[in-house]
Amino acid sequence: MSNFNRVVFEDGKGGLRDEEDVELMKVDELDVKVRKLVTMEYYLNQQLDIEKKKKYTIYSEYDKMNFILHMLTKAPKKIASVARKYNINERAGQRWWNQYKNDPDTFFLPKARGDRKKLHEEYQAFLTDLLDENPSINIEQALEQLTTKFDNFLKRNNEGAIEVRYEWAKKIVESDMSFFKNCVFIDEYGFHINMNRSGAWARKGEIPVVKFENTKAVSHTILGAISAYAVVSISIRTPSVSTTQLVPVEVGKKRKLGNGKTQKSKPKGTTTDHYLRFLSDTFDILDDYEYMQCSYIIMGNAPIHKRANIQEMIANREYKCVYLPPYSPELNPIEQFWSAVKSELKRHQILEEETLQDRISETCSQVPQIHLYGFTKHPHSRLEDCMNKKAI
Repeated sequence: MSNFNRVVFEDGKGGLRDEEDVELMKVDELDVKVRKLVTMEYYLNQQLDIEKKKKYTIYSEYDKMNFILHMLTKAPKKIASVARKYNINERAGQRWWNQYKNDPDTFFLPKARGDRKKLHEEYQAFLTDLLDENPSINIEQALEQLTTKFDNFLKRNNEGAIEVRYEWAKKIVESDMSFFKNCVFIDEYGFHINMNRSGAWARKGEIPVVKFENTKAVSHTILGAISAYAVVSISIRTPSVSTTQLVPVEVGKKRKLGNGKTQKSKPKGTTTDHYLRFLSDTFDILDDYEYMQCSYIIMGNAPIHKRANIQEMIANREYKCVYLPPYSPELNPIEQFWSAVKSELKRHQILEEETLQDRISETCSQVPQIHLYGFTKHPHSRLEDCMNKKAI
């Protein structure tokens, strides 16, 4: 029986009963919500407003990507008009479109180039301190101490992890999945208002001092989805709203408090419900773009991502779910996206009239498309390392 047609009486003792003399109690339920900050349409419009194109004799990958994206989304009859819109030579535009139609899978594949490998900041700091303490240490000894200090570094490149990445990459290569064509990368990240740059300026001979709040800032969990073409969806996890519902008391199952209400712990952090809401909103956006429909959804292998109801929802919306192998953040382009957003946020102080949510929304929408393409190129190049069973 629903609460809308149930007659409730007070029993004179501070309790509640229905018309069938069944004791009732109040149970708080949480209404989980996420707030949209950036959508794919908003991002693409922002990019058109930001970029003032100039003529190039040598076109970049960014020029090609914008041109092909417009052709796919608008399906114009005249290729020349689209080429002129982006200051591209008409013949070049016609050649690109013919090449893409003939072989879309290889059109955006990057040229083989050697990338400069970098250690994470925490690894760099550890090695710097190590060399300061012992300048005569050799590379083998330093690497041994590094892997001992950071357990994840060791696990990430042990034989088992390398073999798992090899099997994963093999399946990717043998499938129709393309990082540049039909993949959407999803992950969450935490931001807070007290983020500061790791470097600062000072007069010669003085130590730079940066003042910030001693109190711990409230963390904002941001859920994001990007592709090689655009920022698809950025949302923030909002506080859960508590609602009260009347339910029958089951003797021996529930314990009432003094006020007649049940004690129910509120979940902390990002829950499965948050992910379900975010995925539903993201799929609604992707459904509006024909070339993004039925894409592969790439996520980390965290337990919350592998819940049965999440997998079921992805399948019901006709998308395909792919989980990254353990200890493999290098294979997810959105990791670099979050790093770029965080670095940009650190460069500016939050003004009084602004909120962190507003600044995150603005920063995410202004990440250039060519950067998204670059974020995707790096993990794609790592697939070859995985196939060759190399450490990443």
